[in-house]
Amino acid sequence: MTATQLYLKGYSYCLEANRLRYINLLTAKNKYQTYLDYKAKAIQLDSHFLATSDPLIRSNLNYCDAVSNNLALTEAQPLMEKGLTACFAAKQAQQKNNTTSAKQYWAQYQSQKNAALQISDQINRSTAMIHRIQQCDALGKTLNTASPSASTPLFNLLFRQQAAQTSTQQQASELALEAAHSCLSVQTLIRDPRFKNEDATIAIHAVQMSKRFAAQAQTALEKMPSGINQEEVQQVNQQLFIQARCLEKIQITTGSISTANKNDRVIPFNNITQDMETAIELCEAARVLLANNNNEFSVREKAYRFFEESAQVFSGAQKDLSLNQKLAAGSKEYQKITKLTQAYHRCEDTRPQ
Repeated sequence: MTATQLYLKGYSYCLEANRLRYINLLTAKNKYQTYLDYKAKAIQLDSHFLATSDPLIRSNLNYCDAVSNNLALTEAQPLMEKGLTACFAAKQAQQKNNTTSAKQYWAQYQSQKNAALQISDQINRSTAMIHRIQQCDALGKTLNTASPSASTPLFNLLFRQQAAQTSTQQQASELALEAAHSCLSVQTLIRDPRFKNEDATIAIHAVQMSKRFAAQAQTALEKMPSGINQEEVQQVNQQLFIQARCLEKIQITTGSISTANKNDRVIPFNNITQDMETAIELCEAARVLLANNNNEFSVREKAYRFFEESAQVFSGAQKDLSLNQKLAAGSKEYQKITKLTQAYHRCEDTRPQ
C-alpha cells in the first residue's frame, strides 16, 4: 500500500469525525485520532508526503486541519454558551440596578470564557458568537466604571425593541432567534458532562428568558402589517417552533433542571423526522444567505447562527432516535431517516470552515 492509499484510508475517519462532532464529541475525537495515526504512517512510508503536489491530497490535508479546529471549537462551545448565559443574567441584574449580582454573573462569564479559550483560542472569533462576546466584554467595562444606577443599552440585539428606529419585522425576527437560541443553549449546557448542580440557576434563568423572548416575538409578529415579507414571517414561525420543541425536552423542578427523561416516553417518529427536516431547512437558509455574497455583518452573523442552530437541532434528533427508535434496515422509516441524514450532511458540508 502506498503512502497516498494509506492516507486516503485514514481520510474517511477525518470526514466521519467532522460529521460526528455535534452528536458524540468523544467518538469524533477518537475518529480524528485514527485519521492522525494513518497520516503518521503515510509520512513514515514517504517522508516527503506532506510536500505532495497532488491537489486532491493537498485539499484533504487542509480540510482535516480545519476539522481539528472544528473539534476544538465544538468542545469549547458549551463553556462559552454557559458564559454568555451568565452574561445575559448580568445584564438583567444591571437593568434592575443590582450591580453586585451583575458583577457576580459577569465574573462567571469571564471564567467560562477563559476556560473556553484554553481549549480553542478561535472561539472568540467565531462568527456565530463574536457579536455577543463583544457586547459582554463591553458590559464588563460598564460594570467596572459606572455607578450602581447606571444603565446603558449594550445588548441592542436582545433589547432592540426599545429602539424607535427598529421595525416590528426586525423585532420579531431578532426576538424569535434569541428565544430559540436561549433554549438550545440550555440543552447544550445540560448535555455537557461538565454540567454541575450550581449551574442550574443560570440554566433556569435562560429558559425564562427564552419564554420571554418568544412571547415578545409573538406579539411583534401579530403587529406586523399586512403585505409583509412572508419569507421573514416563515423564519420567525420556524424559530418559535424550534423554541417550543426545545422546551418540551427540558424539565424544570424546584431548584434543578434537566433534559426530560426520555426513557419513560417514546419520542414519536414524526417528531424526530420533523426536527431533522427543520435542521435541513435552517442549514439551507444559512447557505442561501452566504451564497448571496452579502457582506453586511448582521446578515452573515444570522447565517452562522442558523448553521449552529441547524447542528444543534439535528444532534438532538439523532439522540432522540438512538434512545427511542429501533428501525429495521430497509424499512420505510429507516429509508426516510437515511435520506434526511444524507440531505443534512450535503448541506452541512458546504458550511465554511
